[in-house]
Amino acid sequence: MSRGPGKRQAAIEALMTPDYDDIYVLEDFAAAAFPGLNRMEKKHAVATARAAKAACERCGWDWGRKQSRGGSLSFFNKRSVRSYGLFRAWAGASIWSGDLAAVRAAVEGTGKEAWRPWAERARQAMEPGGAWFVHVMQWRAELDGDDAAKAEVAEMTRELNRQTVAAMRALMARAVRR
Repeated sequence: MSRGPGKRQAAIEALMTPDYDDIYVLEDFAAAAFPGLNRMEKKHAVATARAAKAACERCGWDWGRKQSRGGSLSFFNKRSVRSYGLFRAWAGASIWSGDLAAVRAAVEGTGKEAWRPWAERARQAMEPGGAWFVHVMQWRAELDGDDAAKAEVAEMTRELNRQTVAAMRALMARAVRR
């Protein structure tokens, strides 16, 4: 039988507020879970990851890994489009050289010129009707238990699927003509 969250998990849960619009990486949570920590060792990383994953379940957050060699854990708010968009940009692109500030700048439109096309696609996915926007609306409806919102999200998903199929057919037709 569990006695509730431990002190490490409680410290992490204090950071996981429902209105937070950014992402956390494992090092951020380690600093909160182990105050005064100078250098994170494997034992700190394992304890922090375990506590953070448990906190995610309790707070309506989610986590994933950066898709690169030795990808670190990242944590995002399932109720925030910006948080999810930053997570997807951070986790999915190999162009970011380990600099989370560069990801934030690129997604907000102030990043390097070379990243502009990728960041523009990320911003489009975060706009209302975009794929990442629909994901967040679906999570919100599930977390709130709102059946009307679930039906609205289902319609948004159908529309998004229709647009995707139309775009794929156009690409295939162009490829056949070549």
